[in-house]
Amino acid sequence: MMAWWQKARDAFDQGETCVLVTVTGVRGSAPRAAGTPMIVYDTGFAGTIGGGALEFEATTRARELSADSVTETLNENWILGPDIGQCCGGSVDVHFERMKAADFDQIQSADETHQDTLPQVYVFGAGHVGQAVAHATMHLPVRLTCVDERPGLLQLVESFARTRLTENPVAEMAAIPPHALVFVMSHSHAIDFDLCQAALERDDLPFIGLIGSATKRARFRQRLTAAGFSERQLGRLISPIGIAGIAGKEPAVIGVSVAAQILQVVEKQAAETKSDKLRLVE
Repeated sequence: MMAWWQKARDAFDQGETCVLVTVTGVRGSAPRAAGTPMIVYDTGFAGTIGGGALEFEATTRARELSADSVTETLNENWILGPDIGQCCGGSVDVHFERMKAADFDQIQSADETHQDTLPQVYVFGAGHVGQAVAHATMHLPVRLTCVDERPGLLQLVESFARTRLTENPVAEMAAIPPHALVFVMSHSHAIDFDLCQAALERDDLPFIGLIGSATKRARFRQRLTAAGFSERQLGRLISPIGIAGIAGKEPAVIGVSVAAQILQVVEKQAAETKSDKLRLVE
């Protein structure tokens, strides 16, 4: 999976000047939070500090710094309305710094640390829909891993997601971390059933999404009930996948719908966790 800063690093290695642009302070309403970075290089940019007039002005200042062979750093403060004509009501502090190779090493280390803190999503199946889900989530604040026994298909998602090649996808269910979101969409209904059963046998996987029709869902629930799973356990099995109101069955449509569903679930979990922490404090 390509990191957000990789194209900038490639440009740096080809001799282009790179300027790291970081929002260091925010007061009031602003497009992005303090700590948000982007990198401006001669032929493009990587990342975003929010778009619009702010990013246009920041990109202009970064290119001016690139052209200045003496100045290494620069600090700006913009009141978004009066200074640059942006309707947000706040102000931002922005730091500009000409980059060296060591700076990219620091960004890589920080990015890897950040990735380890993101909600984890596992997609079992790298077919058309699995690929679409990986593509739709590649820039979202989640860490998606695609699991499959077919190396050729996994190669198609390597640019969008992490991959795990295995001879036994069902056995992999025991190895995924607690609290991960699971989506089941293999090439076989038999494998799908075994994956769902393996996921439900764990009590620390809160969301298990199963691709398929109402008929497939009904048959799976009937078999799982016969296997001894309770209604409470089956409540974690969500099928069909995707958000309500989107009926298209094209892989790209399903991919976007599932990406939206992932964000809904992740944000709900984060809100519940925050609420639980507040109750403990009280």
